[in-house]
Amino acid sequence: MSPGVVEPCVVIGQGLAGDVEAHGEAGTQWYRPEVIELSTVLVLAGVVFIVCGLGVVVVQLRRGDTGFGLLRGESVETRRAVRRAIRDGETDDARVDELARQTFRMIPRLRWARYFFAGMFVLSIILLAVGDHTAGDTVLRVSQALLWAGLIVLDGVNRRRRDNYRGLRPTP
Repeated sequence: MSPGVVEPCVVIGQGLAGDVEAHGEAGTQWYRPEVIELSTVLVLAGVVFIVCGLGVVVVQLRRGDTGFGLLRGESVETRRAVRRAIRDGETDDARVDELARQTFRMIPRLRWARYFFAGMFVLSIILLAVGDHTAGDTVLRVSQALLWAGLIVLDGVNRRRRDNYRGLRPTP
């Protein structure tokens, strides 16, 4: 590096070009600084962010806290009963029915979501089909397509469960 030149990088340790020349003969390097580009730092920060997010999700799922706050404060058995009632479409317990209906009211109905997910899925497939890609690009495009396909399926399942929920079972 020459003096006065600004490069987008993070330098770890000491040993800029001036320091190397001061410690050794011109042209020889005793100490080579490790240079990490800014893009590498940003990617590593993103990886750390994703790993932390996955850790939170795993801890929440292991404890049974799905929905991230929709049924917070309820017992594990009650949350399981509400999930079962939503999955089956009905329940015998009036309290579970009220909590299931409350859960449905708290989840926003985004009618445009399925079209957005479908558009992003198609865009991901187009980007995958067009041009030359490295292995990393291909993995990224395939993972994006899988993400949007999964969101389309999840949206469909949630809509079906909301539309099919009947509430309390009729007593014979």
